[in-house]
Amino acid sequence: MRNIQIFLFITFFFCCCNNASKESKQKSDLVSINKMYERYYDAVMSSDPSEFANTFAIQGVLIPHSNILIKGHNSILKWAQKFLDNYSFEGAPSTIDVKIDGVTAHKYWKRLCIYTSKSKNNVTKYNQEFLDILHKENDGTWKIAYQLWLKNDSCYKGSTKTQLSQRYKLIILFQLLLICVILITLIINIKKRKNEYTKLDREYRQLLLSKAADENRIKVFAKRIETLEREIRHRRRETN
Repeated sequence: MRNIQIFLFITFFFCCCNNASKESKQKSDLVSINKMYERYYDAVMSSDPSEFANTFAIQGVLIPHSNILIKGHNSILKWAQKFLDNYSFEGAPSTIDVKIDGVTAHKYWKRLCIYTSKSKNNVTKYNQEFLDILHKENDGTWKIAYQLWLKNDSCYKGSTKTQLSQRYKLIILFQLLLICVILITLIINIKKRKNEYTKLDREYRQLLLSKAADENRIKVFAKRIETLEREIRHRRRETN
C-alpha cells in the first residue's frame, strides 16, 4: 500500500512539473510571437518592405485583400515594396484569438488600417481582419507561414475627395428604386380610384336622369287619366 502511495505521489509530481514546463514554454513562445508582431507592425508603419518580408517564413504565403496569392520571401518582398508606401496602421491591434500547439500556432486579429492612394489622392480607413498561421523555426524564432486578409469594413473615405463605398452606393440605389416603385404604385392606384369615381359618378347621374324621366312619364300619364275622367263625367251629365 505504501509503495502505491509513493508511486501515485511521484506520478502526480511529474505531471505537475510537466504542466508547469509546458505553460512556461507556451509563455516563452507567446513572448517570441508578440516580438515578431511588433517587428511586423513597425515594418508597416515605417514602410520597411525588407523587415516586413523577414517576418514571413522562406516559403511563406500572403493572400491580401487583392485576392492574389503571393508565395515565397522574395515575392512578398517585391509586393511590399509596391504596397507599403501607401499603407499604415492606426491604433492598437485587437487580438481575438491566439493558440499555440507545439511548433505551430494561429492568430486571428483586427486592426484599423489606413490606405492612401496617391494616384486618386484619397485616404481610406477600414477595419481589417487577419488570420495567420505561424511556424517555429529551428533557431526558436516564430515566422508567419500563412497570412490571409479577411473581409474589411470600410468606415471612412476622405482627403480632398470623399467617396462612398460601392456597397453603400448600391444600397442607396436600391432605396431610390424602391421609392420610385412605391411612387409609381401610388400614382397608378390614384388614377385607378379616379377612374372608378368617374364611372360611379356617371352611373349616378344616369340614374338620376332616368328617375327624372320616369317621374315625368308618370306625371303625363296621371294628367291623361285625369283628362279621361273629366270627359267621362261630362258625357254622363249629357246623357242624363
